[in-house]
Amino acid sequence: MTKTRVSLFLSFLLLAFGGLMACPDDGTPIGGDDDDAVDDDDAVDDDDAAGDDDDAGDDDDATDDDDAVQIPDLASTTPADGDTAVFVNGAVYATFTGPVEDAVVSLADGDGVAIAGASVPFAEDSVAFQSDDFLSPETAYTATVVWGGETRTETWSFTTGTTGTNPTNLSPDGVTFKWDLQDPNATYISPPNGGQLLGQLGDTIFFTEATQPENTTDLFLLGALEGDTADTQELCQPSFDLTANQPAVYTDPFFQAGPTDIAQTVPIGGGQSLNVVMHDADFSGVFASTTGTEIDQVSNGAFYGYINVQDFGLPVDCASIGGFIGVPLPCAPCPGSPNDIECVVFWVQNLTADAVPGLDLVERTDVIIANDTQNCP
Repeated sequence: MTKTRVSLFLSFLLLAFGGLMACPDDGTPIGGDDDDAVDDDDAVDDDDAAGDDDDAGDDDDATDDDDAVQIPDLASTTPADGDTAVFVNGAVYATFTGPVEDAVVSLADGDGVAIAGASVPFAEDSVAFQSDDFLSPETAYTATVVWGGETRTETWSFTTGTTGTNPTNLSPDGVTFKWDLQDPNATYISPPNGGQLLGQLGDTIFFTEATQPENTTDLFLLGALEGDTADTQELCQPSFDLTANQPAVYTDPFFQAGPTDIAQTVPIGGGQSLNVVMHDADFSGVFASTTGTEIDQVSNGAFYGYINVQDFGLPVDCASIGGFIGVPLPCAPCPGSPNDIECVVFWVQNLTADAVPGLDLVERTDVIIANDTQNCP
């Protein structure tokens, strides 16, 4: 999410929003009458008049009141009921026919023992179960979703497979992998238009380099953005340590690293810039070898993180940004702050990250970048 495309997008965002704030569509200053002139929301003769409003018994749907509680139906589940060979770190979630605020997903094994984890909404109509650990292979699980003030309940079952459980007996030490979040073969769980949206926001290519100390099972991952030249590190943006607090969860060949915040400074012209943070970024996948002699790929890769548009420090929301860039930008409750709905959750699965021979990442901090006048004038 760096470079010229993002700069132009954010510059346009500032100009467009400034014009919107200055010129209401009826030419009336903000705080006065709105664009329906006489019959408006601020005057005596407005659309709250009896018989023509959204909160009285005789409203605009003729028969029923708009305030009646409408409980959405369950539209689909992932995995589908009866699925087999499900990946042990695969997504488990429910999607509804409309917005839902109180849905909770839980998971239990075949004996009915609850799996430790949390129910997390990631879109206004979807909620997932995120387990504390990856699931066991070749095991039956039952998911349950409760919603509508605990008046509605649905269950579905699936069985995990063996993908990600067969050791390679090879070390990924020193291998750098390239993650392209616009991978056309990836599955964009959130937002559904993730590939198109990420294409508007920039390159969205990350590198991660693995370090495995000799004779240990510890695994550390350093991350960075791609530079202007393909397969090079961006030296003028900070690198990020996915394992700063603890080593990655690593059971050959599966790993899960993070969460960490990925911060970037994006210039928007006029000597100004914005700080953009991808919160709680998390990478996982299965190390693989196409040669049988060395690790050279990550399969079944997944990326998770979210952006809070309020971080921009601008008076905008998800809907207005989506309108400016011409791509719908669905809002979701912010993880950990469900009352804040101005977050865009990025959740991508089925990524393939290939090794980049000869690329060794280097740590880049704000201090190092500020003092590097040669690479970062």
